Amino acid sequence: DALPRLVLGRLAIACAIARAVYGALHLALFSPPYNVVLVDQVSAAVPVLRLLGVPVVFYCHFPDKLLAKPASTLARETLRRAYRLPFDLLEEACTGCANAVLVNSHFTSRVFRDAFPRLGGVALEVLHPAVDTTKNQMLAWPAAARWRLLGGVRPLCLLSINRFERKKNLLLAVEAMALHAANEPAHRVRLVMAGGYDQRLDENVSYFADIAARVKASGLDIELRVNVTDAERRELLGSCDAVVYTPQHEHFGIVPLEAMAAGRPVIAVNSGGPLETVADGETGWLCE
Repeated sequence: DALPRLVLGRLAIACAIARAVYGALHLALFSPPYNVVLVDQVSAAVPVLRLLGVPVVFYCHFPDKLLAKPASTLARETLRRAYRLPFDLLEEACTGCANAVLVNSHFTSRVFRDAFPRLGGVALEVLHPAVDTTKNQMLAWPAAARWRLLGGVRPLCLLSINRFERKKNLLLAVEAMALHAANEPAHRVRLVMAGGYDQRLDENVSYFADIAARVKASGLDIELRVNVTDAERRELLGSCDAVVYTPQHEHFGIVPLEAMAAGRPVIAVNSGGPLETVADGETGWLCE
């Protein structure tokens, strides 16, 4: 943390590269001996470590060049692309220096090939992320759910767990709730939306405000919760009937695994990572 993450609120990629290189040098000079270094996401450290004779595995969650958000106007987008070009070329070159490259899903593998055409000869292996099933054990079905099956009035309880970012497509769940309420008013559904929220991030603040306004206007039974603890997360999983997962073209998605480990079915968008984790009709439903 001797180096900043941002300079005047900007230059995030330049700062990330500087921090990665600094971290690699510090690791090589001051850390105990090691057999291999696993580099995650920022590939700039890879050639530094290789020059120092260290074997490196690079784990690609998703190409950083594709995570950068486009600008709002053509002029700004032209400038953004010109600024990003050397960093994108550097990302590709540094990634190709690793001894081995892993990706988090077959979906990411295909995206990687398209994003880095010069690395056609680099072998990719898929290593799906996993959850610790000793800490994420099967949860008992909520007693109230059984009451509903016996003719009770408890609403169906759905849970969404995701960061309050636009790419997580959380408004899809709200719109689906509104559609359901219009078509099936007698069948009550409750939705709890819990997610990471950082007040320092403009996108978190603005998107959360958009969701809150839509929820308030709809009059639907939707609760918003931010920054829940691990214990609260388990409590929410234990009290819900199913988990909804709204991102489209998600790189992998750890939430469906946590839900299924808890014994809850997953309702996910039929694209990206959930295609490799959710068994449609068995452990959940994949929806267009």
